[in-house]
Amino acid sequence: MSEAAREGSWSIRTKVRVALIAVLLLVLPQTALSIYYVSQISTTAALVSIRAALVVDVRTVRRGVDSLSLPPTTLAISESVADRYLGTLDRLLEIARAAAKRHTAHEAELSHVAGGLSAVRKAAADLFRFVKRARESVAGATALEQLLAGQGPEGGVDVGPLREALTFSLRDVDERMDAVLIGVYDELRGEQVFAQRVVDHADRHLISLTMLTCGLVLALFFLLPGRLVAPIRRLTRAVDNAGAGVMEAPLTAPSDDEVGKLGAALFATLETLRRFDDAKRQRIVEDGAKVSTLLAMLPRAVAILDDRFRIQQCNHAFSQLFGALEQIRDTPAPRLVSDGDALRRMLVHNTQARGATEAVELEVPDASPSRWLTRAVACRDRRGAATHLILALEPISPQVIHRVDAPV
Repeated sequence: MSEAAREGSWSIRTKVRVALIAVLLLVLPQTALSIYYVSQISTTAALVSIRAALVVDVRTVRRGVDSLSLPPTTLAISESVADRYLGTLDRLLEIARAAAKRHTAHEAELSHVAGGLSAVRKAAADLFRFVKRARESVAGATALEQLLAGQGPEGGVDVGPLREALTFSLRDVDERMDAVLIGVYDELRGEQVFAQRVVDHADRHLISLTMLTCGLVLALFFLLPGRLVAPIRRLTRAVDNAGAGVMEAPLTAPSDDEVGKLGAALFATLETLRRFDDAKRQRIVEDGAKVSTLLAMLPRAVAILDDRFRIQQCNHAFSQLFGALEQIRDTPAPRLVSDGDALRRMLVHNTQARGATEAVELEVPDASPSRWLTRAVACRDRRGAATHLILALEPISPQVIHRVDAPV
């Protein structure tokens, strides 16, 4: 890998960090906008709640004012009617003053309403005092009626202006409450417009950021695993091929990150194993040629057996006794002689024995001479386990030899 490529390569940790930072750069504005829009909506909701409470207070006062009524005639105004009328006005006045203290933004308007209620109370009190003095000054309903109509001994006083003053005060209070409600309704409409604008902006901005975030996450979902897993898959295939004995393909590191460094170390190890395997194969071929040459030079019949006593290699003298190597290869040696059990016992003994070895006299059919002295020596690995046996046959005299201590 070139130096420029090495300088421009990123580690897996850096790739993951860059991906997370990219997602974070999109998520942070989205989160900030969400907090901003939620705060705006919360503020609007709080203002709407305050104005709704104000509307409730004003409507309570209005219902109280609308419930105020006088008898159709002045004569019907009794002290109980007057007390009830003034008590209602006092309660409405307390509600209006309390609302003015709670709703500081509309304190002036609510104080104006409270002032109108005070004027209504004053007009009602003047009317009720006049009627009370009139009742106390004359006796009898007829005389009271004449007095209130201006027909008394001293001309009387007409109560019409007092009733008109009360009616005018009530109408003025209604107008002041209407003004407060109209202002509150205008503010509520403004809050509604503002809330709708905030919602529109939130829809436009948050949906756009959400789509960008989803697109980036999907891109990372498809690209990042491939960038990270593809080198590992190549390494896995290389290891599988090496395990299957296929190491002829050139091995190169896929990248210069952690996986690339692991791959470079693994590829170097596989290359060493490949060279070792090639050298081992060449050594086996060379050793096989040496063994074949050595066997051909021996005058006696010699064969090489594996650990299951099957013939793997033999010389020309052995082939003359039992047949060509191509015909007897992988054939168990005990099957070639008439007394195969004795040969097998001798082979098993010599495989297990570490000291003196046995030799047996066997009869080879169709051979001249027919009786042969047979020896076997085990070839062992570093742990002492027998891997091969060298079987040697030589013609003997009629004497039977039971044990031979000298190796072949």
